[in-house]
Amino acid sequence: MTRFQKRLVPGYDLFKLVVAIILILLLIMLLSQANRAAPEFPSAGLSTPTLTFTQTSIPAPTETRVPTPTFTPLPDTPVPLPSKSELTQATVTACPSAITRIKIGDTVRVLLRLNFRYGPGLNWEIIKTNNSGTDLEVIGGPACTSLLTDSGLKAYLWWKVRTRDGQEGWSAEAPLINPYYFLDPVE
Repeated sequence: MTRFQKRLVPGYDLFKLVVAIILILLLIMLLSQANRAAPEFPSAGLSTPTLTFTQTSIPAPTETRVPTPTFTPLPDTPVPLPSKSELTQATVTACPSAITRIKIGDTVRVLLRLNFRYGPGLNWEIIKTNNSGTDLEVIGGPACTSLLTDSGLKAYLWWKVRTRDGQEGWSAEAPLINPYYFLDPVE
């Protein structure tokens, strides 16, 4: 016998036949039970059953106060940021992220691979990811975003930045955990 010939197991075909017969019998039993449970309608007129309702007295509902949940939807369009004159240091320090080390007009360097987004926040689409060592110009911001997750509060301080090729987007300077920074001012 060559190695390409199939080895036969005695009784294997009989086993397959018995399994097939058992499965067919189970299917027949299930179908007959389903037919017994189905409602029967008169076949001559094919009329549909009618339902009748009777009015009963329903007790008056008791007043139960349920707290109204609060929901803050994510923005579909970019949220306008405050003007430079409206922005104060108090706005920046009110963000529960690490303390800022940069300001508009600074050149900053990406410390780790960092996402570059269309808007400030994790819900905005990623334009690209800047590699470590990439220099960016800070042209706007800051914007603070916070999100309460199952694992706790996540907060980031975002800056509008421009790449050397003129592309503009948003990158986070730092998360809630201090002193972990994504962007570092270039001196």
